[in-house]
Amino acid sequence: HAVDEPDDEETISGSPVKSLASSKATKSTVAQKISLKSVTPRSIAYIAVMLHFALTDASSWKSQYDGMDYKLLYNFIVDYFEDTPAPADQARIEALLKWWNEKTFPQHALALAAASTSMAKLREQRARAAAQQAQAL
Repeated sequence: HAVDEPDDEETISGSPVKSLASSKATKSTVAQKISLKSVTPRSIAYIAVMLHFALTDASSWKSQYDGMDYKLLYNFIVDYFEDTPAPADQARIEALLKWWNEKTFPQHALALAAASTSMAKLREQRARAAAQQAQAL
């Protein structure tokens, strides 16, 4: 056991502390509290506005600060996602939202993938049954 490798339990000020990897969360996350299960264009816009504002030196919320209009920024981001006239644009937006969801809600993304696979199998079974029924007639 090398000196630099962490133990499962370390002692801080004489009291044992369990590693964070083995502990389970006992509180709900903010996403769970507000029933947010996937990333949406509006949640991305909101986060972008909050992040930009948090990086300023403003002491309280202002819808415009230091040359940035936050309502305009929010609407610009929402429009980028929602105002997609061309199929290629829509495909790019769907891929981007899928990426955000996989990174932000990995367990939910896995569940959606499993559900999608199950639905594909169900469609396949129905198509086979319909084909067999058609041949029997």
